[in-house]
Amino acid sequence: MKWKEFFKPSLRKIILAVALFLVIGFFAGLEIADVALYGLPLVYYEKGLMPCPPDAVDCSRNSTIFFENLVIDIIFWYLIACLIVYFYEKKII
Repeated sequence: MKWKEFFKPSLRKIILAVALFLVIGFFAGLEIADVALYGLPLVYYEKGLMPCPPDAVDCSRNSTIFFENLVIDIIFWYLIACLIVYFYEKKII
């Protein structure tokens, strides 16, 4: 298998990458002190667990999305999906 074929998107690779990203990346969250961290291998979403003060107008500041880490996570899980599909097609798994 050549590199171009290895990285070429297919429906199977995309579905597997999305499933891995959602299941492992989001459900592998950590709660440290008053912050919930989501993302694997890099944290791409941080949510404050402190309650919103009663006089606050906007409580959306309790969460942060790190877009650079989100893109890296998506690429990471796509590469893992490519490896899984490659090994499955070669009957190694």
